[in-house]
Amino acid sequence: MDQLIERVPLRLIVFGFVLLFTLWLGKKLLPALYKFKCDQPISGYLEEHKAKAGTPTMGGLFFAIPTLVAVLLVTLTVLKTDAPVQTVTSLAGILFLSLANAGIGLWDDVLKIQKRKAAIARGETEIHNEGLKVIPKLLLQFAASTLTVAFLALTGSIQTVMHVPFTSGVVDLGFWYYVISVILIVGFVNAVNLTDGIDGLASVMGLVCMAFLFFVGQKAGQLGLECSGLALGAGLTGFLAYNWHPAKVFMGDTGSLFIGAVLGGAAVLSGFLIEFLMLGLLFWLDMGTSVLQVAVYKLTKKQLPDGTYEGKRLFKKAPVHHLLQEIGWSEETVVLVFALGTFLLGLAAYFGIG
Repeated sequence: MDQLIERVPLRLIVFGFVLLFTLWLGKKLLPALYKFKCDQPISGYLEEHKAKAGTPTMGGLFFAIPTLVAVLLVTLTVLKTDAPVQTVTSLAGILFLSLANAGIGLWDDVLKIQKRKAAIARGETEIHNEGLKVIPKLLLQFAASTLTVAFLALTGSIQTVMHVPFTSGVVDLGFWYYVISVILIVGFVNAVNLTDGIDGLASVMGLVCMAFLFFVGQKAGQLGLECSGLALGAGLTGFLAYNWHPAKVFMGDTGSLFIGAVLGGAAVLSGFLIEFLMLGLLFWLDMGTSVLQVAVYKLTKKQLPDGTYEGKRLFKKAPVHHLLQEIGWSEETVVLVFALGTFLLGLAAYFGIG
């Protein structure tokens, strides 16, 4: 089995299958998304984003479905071999976690579309981009993450040791490894979600991260990481044909939660928690600035005599990618700089594994 997995043609088959499946599925689904007006309200937060009105969402389906099919086929293939049971359970864990989060994201996207259509039917002019409420959404994410970590722990697919970057040392976190793992997965899911704010940004950054997963999987001998990185990397490559600026479709929460789940799940499976945090630093930076902005505004918010509200803001715009747009950066420039930054961080994280 090891010799089979290590053969280059098999990797090319997986990559080619997902890439072509994504391009084909996008071609089939895109007209339907436009036909049924599956677009969400565009925030007026940035003036130039108003031109994106009418662009459909839920494009994450284009790459999530092919990726899941590929990983499932690999899992079924591994079942027929004498590979360790942990190889199968790690693949199953990634499948469940990514599918669950894609489902949560899809539900959120559908609610946004339904609420937009209902608001238009009522004759409302100011339409808000509201899907699932924050607390229920987080509870669902924590539930999916907890179930996944529990399954991986019970099947012996994960250990409680965390690697220390740039050394050969490890730290045994005991039970806290599971707690940290659940929080880390949910963090990654939301960090990628908040970074998905301009055309191609989350797609390109996700593609760089998938290359990291693939090579780390090879280095550590973990098929779950290698397969997930290869399949989702191929899916994101195909999706960029539809998502590069000017985007024909947005990935929506369906796609961003899916990518975040794969990243978080891979971090937990590998034991390279700190290295994955390094890799995703720009995702975390984007989420951090957004959370701080909202927190400061809510803490300082007060009602004015005319009934409107006013509050202080820590940044001129948040997250960071919107701030860069505000000072004059084009969308393409932001995407390329973030992609380069993620590549350099991934390179450092890879060498940190030793």
